[in-house]
Formats: sequence, C-alpha cells, structure tokens
Amino acid sequence: MLVDPFPNRAEIERVCAELDARRSAAMLLPAAGTFGATARAFDPALRLLAFGKGPELSALARVAEAAGIEVEARVAGAPGLALGRSPSGCVADKFTAVVLLFHDHEWEEQILLWALTTSAFYIGSIGGSLARQMRRKRLSDLGAGPAEIARIRSPIGTIPSARDPMTLAVSILAEVVDADQERRRQRPLVYPRYGLRAGATAA
Repeated sequence: MLVDPFPNRAEIERVCAELDARRSAAMLLPAAGTFGATARAFDPALRLLAFGKGPELSALARVAEAAGIEVEARVAGAPGLALGRSPSGCVADKFTAVVLLFHDHEWEEQILLWALTTSAFYIGSIGGSLARQMRRKRLSDLGAGPAEIARIRSPIGTIPSARDPMTLAVSILAEVVDADQERRRQRPLVYPRYGLRAGATAA
C-alpha cells in the first residue's frame, strides 16, 4: 500500500483523461526509499458490445448494467444494424467484448466479419453444433481465414445449454469477465522507473 500525501493532481487528471478516451496509461508513483519511483499501469474498464434480438439481449444488457459494466446493446433491424451489412457507428477496442445473440443466424455473417477486423479481446456467438458448423463454412466462403474464425467463441457461457434468458446472460457475462481478468493478469501492473518518464503511456 502506498499513501501519497501530496498527489500530483495534474498527473491524475491526465491518466483519467486517457482512460476516458479508452487508452491505457502509466503514472509515476512517488519515490520509495533510495530506489526511486515505479510506474503504475491503468487500463480502461471492460466494455460489452452485444448484438441480437429478443429477451436474451435484454437480459444480458440488464445483468451487465447491474454489474457496473458499460454495455451497448444493438438490436437487429434498428438504425445502424441491417441484415447483410456491417454494423455502423460501432467501436470495439482491445478492452471490448463482442457478443452475438441471434437465433436467426443469417444476421451473424457481416457482424462477425466486422468484429474480426477489430482488436476486441473476446468475440462470441450463441448456437448449437449445426449452427457453428454452418457459421464456419459461411465465414470461410466469405474469405475469413482459419485463424480469424478461431477467434470466435461458440458455444459461449460457463453453463452448458443454458436456455432461460437470465441464466444465459449470467453465464455469458461470467465467461466474459473471466476472459477479461485473465488478460489483465498477464500484464504487469507496476513497472521499474527506468526508461519511463512522467506522462508516459503504457503499451
């Protein structure tokens, strides 16, 4: 635990601005002992971008909001989400999970092709074994390579064959949060001061 009685407010505001802009940032900590300061890394919060229609999408949005997770729910047929077209006005960075909740799987193709062009750390879609097989073939026919298709998780959720919308929502969110935490655990939080300067941005 580090208690700083004289925090650098300008540095704190800079880091907060970087996080608000969905960018990682590093902030130098006060000197500790004779070895000088270290830098603390900060990442933007988990964000959920969900596509679908019906009670599953509504349930996932409610559960995510209750957990304090930023969520954007895009409903099939609403402005910006048309059948056979890439979604418009969507952004998915490396701290975003993209989830598709379509029983009518013809909605998936263009959304998944778009998602594969992003740095989203998680891309997942519901569907049984036949739906997954047909999805892989359609995406391959549309030019997606094996490595790209392998990024798509399906089935999704920690509870096998969850059918109730709320149970499915909790199951999916648990898997997404676990994947996010695993990604963050692989990244060090504190760095030696050497090679860093005030105002540095973490990779």
